[in-house]
Amino acid sequence: MKVLVGINLISSPLLAGRDQKAFIIHDNLKRTFNIHISSFYDGSAQLPLVIALHGRGTTGMSMILLTRKGFNKLADKDGFIIVYPDGIELNWNDGRMDEEANDRAQR
Repeated sequence: MKVLVGINLISSPLLAGRDQKAFIIHDNLKRTFNIHISSFYDGSAQLPLVIALHGRGTTGMSMILLTRKGFNKLADKDGFIIVYPDGIELNWNDGRMDEEANDRAQR
């Protein structure tokens, strides 16, 4: 429920046209992300949400820079919200069975 409330606040028309750095707290862990909401968004309709995951050792902001804001441009053109989450310690718990991944999963 907390996540849905957070997303409802994030998708407010007041934030349209602005790139934001935001966070949610889940299981006492602060999860940060960048979000782009098109300037045409007026809050009258629901928009799809696309999540762009960065590579290992980088951040959501680095994904924005790597793509030269390409996903932001597509979001403006095709009408969706784009979110670039930051992995924990620059990584994702992606199912690899190595000691480092297990350590991150237990935090």
